[in-house]
Amino acid sequence: MVDLINQHNEIIAKAKESKDYDQKKFYMEQAESLKKQIEEVRSVYSKMVNDYNDNLAEKRELQENPEYKELYNEIRTLEDQINTKAIQVNDLIPQLEAAKEREDDYEITNLNDQILKLKAELNALRKTHQEKLKTYQDIAKQSQQTK
Repeated sequence: MVDLINQHNEIIAKAKESKDYDQKKFYMEQAESLKKQIEEVRSVYSKMVNDYNDNLAEKRELQENPEYKELYNEIRTLEDQINTKAIQVNDLIPQLEAAKEREDDYEITNLNDQILKLKAELNALRKTHQEKLKTYQDIAKQSQQTK
C-alpha cells in the first residue's frame, strides 16, 4: 500500500515537471490507475479490519454466554479425555506385542480385552465430543444470525 502511494506521488511529481503535453497526459493516466489501485487496496483492507473486529465482537459475546462457556469447557475436557484414552491404548500395544512373542495366551486375552474396552470408551468420548462440538457451532451460528 505504501509502495503504491509512493509510486503515485512520484508519478504526480514527474507529471508536474514534464513540459511535454503527451508525456504529462501519460503520467496522469498512470497516476489515475494507481489511485484506483490504492482505493481498491484501502477498500479490501478496510473490509478485512471490519470483519476482524466483527469476529472479535462475536467471540466476546459468545464467551460471555454462560451456555457457550460451559460447552466450551466440556469440549476441552472431552478432548483431554480422548487424548488420555488414546495414550492408554498406545501404551498397551507394545505389551500386547511382547505377550504375543512369549505366546502368553492369558496376557494376550487380558490385554486385548483392555484395549477393546478402552477403544469402546474412546469411541463413546469421540461421539459425545462431536455432538457437543455441533451444538457449540450451532450456538455460534445462531449468534451470527441474530445480528
